[in-house]
Amino acid sequence: MSKLSEIKECQKGILGSDVGAIMGVDKVKSVIDVYREKTEDVKEADENGEVTYWYSTLEEIVSREFALRTGKKVRKDKRTTAGRDCNFMIGNVDRKVVSENSILECMVVNHVEGNEWRKYEVPPKHLVEAQHDMEVRGADKCYIAALIDNSKFIIHEVERDDELISKIVEKEREFWINHVAKKIPPKFS
Repeated sequence: MSKLSEIKECQKGILGSDVGAIMGVDKVKSVIDVYREKTEDVKEADENGEVTYWYSTLEEIVSREFALRTGKKVRKDKRTTAGRDCNFMIGNVDRKVVSENSILECMVVNHVEGNEWRKYEVPPKHLVEAQHDMEVRGADKCYIAALIDNSKFIIHEVERDDELISKIVEKEREFWINHVAKKIPPKFS
């Protein structure tokens, strides 16, 4: 799939990586950024971006290291799927854990974001991303494997939290229906 096609596919709904901004817990991306990503007409994309190349390459290494350290088999599963009950929720998880109802999110974290990983077991934006993706995929658990600042490798298990998922779904529904579908920008807060 071309980068442009991938961007257009991501405009069809809310991804796990969008949820932190919508929930107000992403320190880098704002709800306005997500709104623009979903509503702006994109005509071209950088097909050969260095950032995309290196993230993809390092993500593969993180996945292999997770399998090596845990003994679990993982399978690449990059297809975009829509939520069972909420078609505005979409997900494209990094890997499916074989023989479990679990998913794996692979993170490559720079030194700036690394501070969040030192402060929290799982930073809030990644916690809500994991819950979103579990809801979309119907998974019971999400493993998060992260390479932090190219020097530390961590693995966390995040259990499904239906109470938190309900809050996430409601916030996403409000954002999608009242802003994206109506083309009304949210207020910046």
